[in-house]
Amino acid sequence: MTLRKIVASVAFIFLLAPLGLIGHRSAQAAEIPQEVTFVLHKRVFLNPNSILDSQINSGLELTPENVTEANDALIDDTQTFGINGINFDVYDASAYLAGELAQKTIEEVMQAILETDSDTLRETLTAENLVTTITTTQDPQTGENGMVTLTLDLSEVAEQNPAILFLEKLPNNSVIRQESAPMLVVLPVEDPMNEGQFLDTIHLYPKNVLRGRLPQTGGEEKPKPSPTPTPGGRLPQTGEAKSIMGIVGILIVGSVIIYWQRRRTSKQVIRTKK
Repeated sequence: MTLRKIVASVAFIFLLAPLGLIGHRSAQAAEIPQEVTFVLHKRVFLNPNSILDSQINSGLELTPENVTEANDALIDDTQTFGINGINFDVYDASAYLAGELAQKTIEEVMQAILETDSDTLRETLTAENLVTTITTTQDPQTGENGMVTLTLDLSEVAEQNPAILFLEKLPNNSVIRQESAPMLVVLPVEDPMNEGQFLDTIHLYPKNVLRGRLPQTGGEEKPKPSPTPTPGGRLPQTGEAKSIMGIVGILIVGSVIIYWQRRRTSKQVIRTKK
């Protein structure tokens, strides 16, 4: 990739419509990373009634020092949690973007992506452009849930406006209400803290909302307590207990009837002897 071929450095990271980072700056005379690492932090809001407002994502990792009021919930464990087992299909969208830019502005392209569902985008980009599929898990070093890291060699991507598209793919019966919006990153991404420098590590925060209220356990329902066994045997299940109680009841009633019949017969015998 040469600096002549880079007309502008534009970074669009769309997390939830119309959420995104929009930057359009001329590429500076700085080294452009040939290898970029993407770090996804999959966050889900605990409150199913949460309203996700538009906010800007810088590409930097959110910390208590740089977090803003708009996105502080993304690092607040009382409001959001990281969820494991969520897949993201990663596409090389460079050719797709180049074709769209022939007739649209970059802003129009981004808006069109936001208005297009993930399945349609998959059909448009085709399987040939699929780079890999990644899955969120627990970070072995920090213990944070909902993380996945992907490093790409940009020499294998288009030289002009290389673009990477992340499409979330939810498992069946997911606790998440709906997929997060597509995340398209057009490289290189300028470091917002250092003008003229470019990020070689880009942090993304795809987010969405739970279907219903669940405990803060990474989306898994709280396990039901196991019944405590009775001494000398196991505790019967609910249906089994009802059956046993029914049988015991029948035996008691039958015993009472037999007792009274015997007592009545005994009285008759005594009267006869008299």
